Amino acid sequence: MLLANKETFDIEAALGFGSSERLLTWAWRLIAQGRGDCPVLEREFAEACGEDAREVLATFVGFLQALVHTGRRWLVIGSPGSSERTADERRMLTLIAAAQADEPPLFEAHLDWLARAEARHVLAIGARALATALSVHGLCLALPASAAASGRNDAASTVARLT
Repeated sequence: MLLANKETFDIEAALGFGSSERLLTWAWRLIAQGRGDCPVLEREFAEACGEDAREVLATFVGFLQALVHTGRRWLVIGSPGSSERTADERRMLTLIAAAQADEPPLFEAHLDWLARAEARHVLAIGARALATALSVHGLCLALPASAAASGRNDAASTVARLT
């Protein structure tokens, strides 16, 4: 939608989804469909991460493997062309954002939601590695609006933010 004398309205930006979130969601969907070697995917990571693109993409793939290996259940992801994010995609993005923002209660709550108790440490390692790789290249994920606005770091507020 184009408004007079205004920039184009971006629904994803209004919901708090930036280019980093779009890149990771789109990449996850392609990789899940067995299209991880897509030249466009490689180009997008090259534009975002420069000469480290292959390493950052490999770190993301490692994180996804950890997510599958440690998962409590099958995760639901959208199709590559869909603009809507599933609840599981939002949880994955929030886990990475919490790692980047050093929000331990939110990070731990999402680890609990996504990973089996005995394997949480594996997903934590992958999430922190990916968060670092993204941060080094200026790809910062936004915390959900409710988490950023509350400013509370206690476990009770974190659990409430998950719903």
